[in-house]
Amino acid sequence: MGIHIEVAAGTPPESEAYHLVRRLGALANTVNAISGPQDETEPSVNVVFHLGGAPQKPGGSGLRTSRFSRKHQRVEVKVSIPEEMIEAAALETFAFDSLRQACEVARSFFHVRGLELDVERHKRMVKALEDLYRSVGKSM
Repeated sequence: MGIHIEVAAGTPPESEAYHLVRRLGALANTVNAISGPQDETEPSVNVVFHLGGAPQKPGGSGLRTSRFSRKHQRVEVKVSIPEEMIEAAALETFAFDSLRQACEVARSFFHVRGLELDVERHKRMVKALEDLYRSVGKSM
């Protein structure tokens, strides 16, 4: 159980969005560790942010599911960050809103397969991640 955050391969490392997603990924590891041992049998979410110019864009804007690991009960949700958001001041808000939306997308994905994602727990983890980011993440 947990939230895993990545930035798509091929993303320009000089962009602010790249650095934000990398910081969020590191902080998500902390939040996952604080939340207790990970149960590989519980559904979880891997959020992959695709930035403008990334070769593996999810095809448009928004969120969509991608790969699913039956072994780890983890669904990948791709989030496309629009070009205009890459250096925008609203990027942080966009990222946290996208994480919350990814939880809902994952819940629907699992529900169709007869599995239940503890979406409220995941949203609490996103909130903890957001709080941690606001207190220390910007200085990372």
